[in-house]
Amino acid sequence: MKLSVVGLGPGDPELVTVKAKKVIENSQLIFVPSMKSDLSSRAYHTALPYISKSVSIVPLYFPYFSNPRFSEIIQSNIDSMMTKLKLYDQAAFLIIGDPFLYSSYFQLHQFLQEQYPEIKIDIIPGLSAYQLALSRLQIPAVGNNQTLSVITGDVNHEKISSVLGLSDTVVIYKINQIANLAHFESQTREFSVRKICCEIGTDQETIRDLNHKTALDHYGYFSSIILKKTNL
Repeated sequence: MKLSVVGLGPGDPELVTVKAKKVIENSQLIFVPSMKSDLSSRAYHTALPYISKSVSIVPLYFPYFSNPRFSEIIQSNIDSMMTKLKLYDQAAFLIIGDPFLYSSYFQLHQFLQEQYPEIKIDIIPGLSAYQLALSRLQIPAVGNNQTLSVITGDVNHEKISSVLGLSDTVVIYKINQIANLAHFESQTREFSVRKICCEIGTDQETIRDLNHKTALDHYGYFSSIILKKTNL
C-alpha cells in the first residue's frame, strides 16, 4: 500500500507543483482534511482543477489540538483511511502548504508509522504561506549571518520573547491564537518590517501593517505575521 502526502501550497492552484499535479491526476482515492467533515476543505478546492471526476474523495475531520477528543478523532481518521486504502492500494492525502510545516497531516504521521509500518509513505513538499508572503513583500527570509524563526501563536510568552530577541526574521502562524495581540505588537517595534498576512494565495488575500490599531482587530486561522529587523 502507498500513501502520497501532497503539499499544495497556500491555496492558489497555479502554485501547485508539477509533481503534486501529476500525483493528483493519477489518484483514484483522495483524502482531504476538513474542519467540518465535508468538502469545504481548502485543500480540496485548491486541487479541484486536477482531480478526475471519477475519483473517490474522502473528507476527514481534523480538530484543534485542544479538542478533548483529539486522539480519538485522529484514530478514527486512521481507521477510515485504512478501510479505503485496503480497497484501492494507493491514495493521495492533500495538504495546504507543506506536509511537515504545521499541517493537519503530521498529526497522523507517527500514528501511521507505528500502526501500519507496511505502508509506503511518499511526501510531496509544497510552497509554504510565509514563502509566498515574503515574495509578495519582496524581502529575503534571511541574509548572511541572519536567523529565521517560525512559530505559532499559541507558544508561551517567554518563548515568544526569546524568539523575538534572538531572530532577525520571525514568522508567526495562527495569530488568532496569540493571547494578547496588542501586547505582542508592543514587543515588536524594533522590527523594521511588521506585516499581517491573511489568506495568502487566495482571492481574499490581504497584507496590512502591524501597528497598535490593526493589533486590535480579529484574525482568522489562515493569518500570519512577518517580522524582519532589516529589509536586507
